[in-house]
Amino acid sequence: MGVDSPIPEIVTASAAAGVLVWRRIVVPTMKLLARVNEMAEYYDRHRGRPDATTEALATVMDSVAMIARRQRAYLMESRVAMAEFDAAGLLNFANRACLTLLDRSAEDAAGTGWLASVHYSDRESLSAEWAAAIAGKRSLDFSFALAADAGKVDCRMAPMLGARGEAPIGWFGFFNRA
Repeated sequence: MGVDSPIPEIVTASAAAGVLVWRRIVVPTMKLLARVNEMAEYYDRHRGRPDATTEALATVMDSVAMIARRQRAYLMESRVAMAEFDAAGLLNFANRACLTLLDRSAEDAAGTGWLASVHYSDRESLSAEWAAAIAGKRSLDFSFALAADAGKVDCRMAPMLGARGEAPIGWFGFFNRA
């Protein structure tokens, strides 16, 4: 079930998603950080004026909220099937492309519900490989048959490290019909 080398289609999808993430998430986040620095400088110039502090904080929070909404919209509307899992491997977000591929609603796919999309003959071995990858804090490439039809899905799960590079805080998955 697991493979030794990355699956070319997933690598291509991952690279495309990486460019999208860079353009739509990283660059705006860098701009936000520059704005936060401007706000800090503004605060330093106007220290002692409560209005300035409140205004600066409100501006930063508005910017963060706007970027979060934008990121969510980009991810949700992407044609690349993507999902996010928590540190324990439970699905907490899947975009429309992923939910369509898995033939599940967001509610049905949540947690371990997405595994119901995996053909029963692949479910046990996939669950074991996924648990081993989580325990080993490593990426995982795998393929599985869909329960609903004769189709196959290739997937790459990669750990998302914390801000300081510590243990994974979650997992990001790319799904692709084989």
